[in-house]
Amino acid sequence: MTISGAGVDSAECRELRAKLRDRISQHDNLPALLKFDVEDAFIDFETRDQTCVPSLVLMGRPTGFEGDFPWDVGKVEYANTLDRRLLAYRYEFTRANLAELSMKGLFEEGFEVPEVIRKNEFELPCTVSCVSIGPEGQNDFPVVFTSVNPGSLRCNDDTSGYTISEYFETMPAKPFEDEHEMAPAMARTLVYNVAYARVRDGASAALDVEQIIKDAEAEKAARQAEAAFGESGIEPEPGAFGPDGPDDGYEDDGYEDDGLGADIPEEEFEPPEAPEDPESGRRTDRSAGLDLVPGGDSGYMTLGDDEYE
Repeated sequence: MTISGAGVDSAECRELRAKLRDRISQHDNLPALLKFDVEDAFIDFETRDQTCVPSLVLMGRPTGFEGDFPWDVGKVEYANTLDRRLLAYRYEFTRANLAELSMKGLFEEGFEVPEVIRKNEFELPCTVSCVSIGPEGQNDFPVVFTSVNPGSLRCNDDTSGYTISEYFETMPAKPFEDEHEMAPAMARTLVYNVAYARVRDGASAALDVEQIIKDAEAEKAARQAEAAFGESGIEPEPGAFGPDGPDDGYEDDGYEDDGLGADIPEEEFEPPEAPEDPESGRRTDRSAGLDLVPGGDSGYMTLGDDEYE
């Protein structure tokens, strides 16, 4: 039996619930087939356990349901457009889908959902909540109100009966692009990676896109110039690759290394004095290239000018 129905949250359902409480029955999580009028669709890339998982999101409106409803009702159709609210249905790709779609260009720039999906009607599995009122006489019809459960708006090829990857067309091969010019796809990938890193680290995802691309191009140009100097054997002039020359990864923080693994301020740095010989009263002059070696009464021997003490 096919009847015209409405949503559980509709004004008609609320009115009948108030008037006919004794005759109303409630049913939850009934399996059904959603008649879904798709208005748009796009590929969404979810992040699950640090893995990027693509899926197809269908945006559309329910027009009715098929299922085993009370009072031998098999179909409920939404006649009122107010009950046809915009919904998002997620169609997950199987491994076979991903393999086929990857060959068709899923991860390439310009890959789009075809119009045969974006403007079509699908029958997709779901569960519904149902409120029904039985017929009062033999010539009367039952009243059934249905509403889809939002958590059930998800399926794949195994549960839908479709092979969704067959609806997509193969993208034409792209011509070779000069590696010295940052292609739009590379620029978008760079911006996405920076945004993802900021979100992952809990920072704001607000980006200066132009500045990111400009910095990346400048860094690439500097690396190419440095590589060219290296191949030519010519020593680059100071500041050739930036205001301070090539970046060695360290910053001048106003400290000097004392040779023992500790940094001390330049203004406080003084070379340590060598130990004084108690007999001669002489010290080793480290600035003159003299060293202390074990020996002598003081435990050290000064080596230099062909003299031993």
